Amino acid sequence: MASKRKNRNSVNKRRGNKQPATAPPPSTTSSLTSSIFGSPAANEAESLSASIFGSSVSSLKINCNADLFGNPKKFQKLAEKRVKQNTQKAAVTNVSCDTSKLLSRQEIIDARKARIKSKKTIAITNSVTIDVPEVDTTGGLDLKEKEEVLRGRIKMFTIQCDTLMRENGVVVIKSNDRMIDKVFMQTLRAKSSAIEEEICTKLKERGHSFLTAADDSTNFKYAEVASRCLGRLDIKYKMDTQPFCNDQVISNSFIKPVVQSLLGDDAKLVYAGLILSFPGSADQPWHRDGTALFADNEFPIGQTLPPYALNIFIPLDDVTSDVGPTEFCVGSHIREKAIEVMKEIETGNEAGTTIIGPLLKMGDALIYDYRVCHRGTKNVAKKKTRPMLYLMYSRPWFYEHINFGDETLFD
Repeated sequence: MASKRKNRNSVNKRRGNKQPATAPPPSTTSSLTSSIFGSPAANEAESLSASIFGSSVSSLKINCNADLFGNPKKFQKLAEKRVKQNTQKAAVTNVSCDTSKLLSRQEIIDARKARIKSKKTIAITNSVTIDVPEVDTTGGLDLKEKEEVLRGRIKMFTIQCDTLMRENGVVVIKSNDRMIDKVFMQTLRAKSSAIEEEICTKLKERGHSFLTAADDSTNFKYAEVASRCLGRLDIKYKMDTQPFCNDQVISNSFIKPVVQSLLGDDAKLVYAGLILSFPGSADQPWHRDGTALFADNEFPIGQTLPPYALNIFIPLDDVTSDVGPTEFCVGSHIREKAIEVMKEIETGNEAGTTIIGPLLKMGDALIYDYRVCHRGTKNVAKKKTRPMLYLMYSRPWFYEHINFGDETLFD
């Protein structure tokens, strides 16, 4: 059974002959809110984020069902095309049009803050947020009794996280410095900076201008690092060494029970990684980290499979409005919900969306289902890079094969 699922995930061929839906006519309205969520624009460079779904012209007709849940090659081709459009539009020097309509840095920050503070966003975010349980500090208990109390609290915490994940596909965990030691977090941060310097130096030697949109050198995929968007790197290099392979990280006493509850006791760590979003990075296209296990016509409508893989974000620095919080479509791990939400975002209609962009503190955690639709947003900080440690866990039979290449950067 395991091998069949693996093969289906690798091939994932679509059946039938569905015609792509015609994209809606371009909107003539513009607002800070619609710009943040990629409303179709009459002018190709109306906003930096308009390119997350490309132009609304006929050459980019989209069938949300096919593009989100089609075969891997089709999905990857579309994603690469939109990333390229995104990098081109983000480089103002390469855009021969009226750039006065581009949002300013402060306008982007203000729009993000307004959305985060809206009642709807606060309600959705709070509904998927949970605090790490604290050690009982009340008097009258000896060490053994306190450990027993903590075990009970972790068990309840695990049940709550499991329930939230299965329903929403996203869980925000507030650590309050209880999940990973604060001093150890500083060690992780320092080591990530050293890796950043080493990788960036090597990429420049290879001629990759990942901070500008000068040419196709912004798009690359090595075994150790891959570009995810203009100014955004996904790094696996040295992530299997200390301090990243320390038990506080990969076998955390709060996170590991949640992973096993969702994926089984035999869940495996696929790999750890480091995402760097540099100042001036572009908005990512909305995407999922992996493809569906089954084609649409192979799976009953209204049925949902349990998770087969998870990603866990652990910020190595505070995530503020200016550095670009990652946005998630809550509930989009469910196929029908994903199709519905993506159609609404594509047309600029956000009324029914459940999008959040949590501001995380250093040492917090965010767990999301591998199928959840999400995107990193533009880093508009003047000099601050956003480092994000992540851990990918999966069921033992799953093989991740699409996010990194085979060629080494260090030949």
